[in-house]
Amino acid sequence: MSASHEWTEWHLTPRGWEKGSSLIDFGTVQKRPSPDDRVATYIHDQYMGSIYSRLQKSTRQTWVCEDKNRSNDLRSNLVIARSVFEAGTQILDCVVI
Repeated sequence: MSASHEWTEWHLTPRGWEKGSSLIDFGTVQKRPSPDDRVATYIHDQYMGSIYSRLQKSTRQTWVCEDKNRSNDLRSNLVIARSVFEAGTQILDCVVI
């Protein structure tokens, strides 16, 4: 059993990043529907095996829109205001131009 395991889904939409489903430590999964207009989904994961372990963080893409034109258009019009996960927090700030 791990000391801590949390994850959050993040969806890239025309409005910027939107939070999806998540799990906070040993709670139940907080389900949220995926936006219909998303072009990509990522999971940010934080895991610590024991109280003596270092916190392991990872971000992986779990879904991408099959419409490459829509996906590429949105990605090319986004300016990332901060790093995807600034200082380990789950902050995703984007500005659509």
